[in-house]
Amino acid sequence: MRGDTINPALLGMSEVVREDSVRRNFGKIDEVEGVQWLQHHLGYCAAPLLSEWWILDADTTVKPLYGHQEGAVNGV
Repeated sequence: MRGDTINPALLGMSEVVREDSVRRNFGKIDEVEGVQWLQHHLGYCAAPLLSEWWILDADTTVKPLYGHQEGAVNGV
């Protein structure tokens, strides 16, 4: 998000902190309290989705870009 000029404005953010600042400050949080906080917020975001029907659609084709990809085999 650091170089993103659209989403911070949409989210009402006046500035975006650097990644190392976030990492350093998360290191100051007590692990038990941090896990509880994270579980609460992930549950708040994800729990309503668990009652919805959804389809997992994964495209596993290999797209050889810029030459060759190690171990890549073109599809049959």
